[in-house]
Amino acid sequence: PQMNPQEMAKRQTDAIKERVKLSDDQFKQVFDINLKSSEETMKILSGGRRDMEALTKINNKKDSLIKCTLTPEQIKLYDEYLKERREARRAQGLNR
Repeated sequence: PQMNPQEMAKRQTDAIKERVKLSDDQFKQVFDINLKSSEETMKILSGGRRDMEALTKINNKKDSLIKCTLTPEQIKLYDEYLKERREARRAQGLNR
């Protein structure tokens, strides 16, 4: 079963909170950013197309907006988190 945008945003935000220790205010801001991003992503994917360029733009915008809510120390942790996620996705792709 596919997750809805709220579930997707909650899962992403929980993972980020765990890694970068978000405050309650930051959690709400990051959740809102993730929700908007998830809704945009779902709109593209529900159209039956995998427009990687559009999806990359959404992700880059999301990452920039999230970084605006973080402290410099949290940004370092967030960058590490993103790097690990990219490597995990790459490894998954190789195992298919």
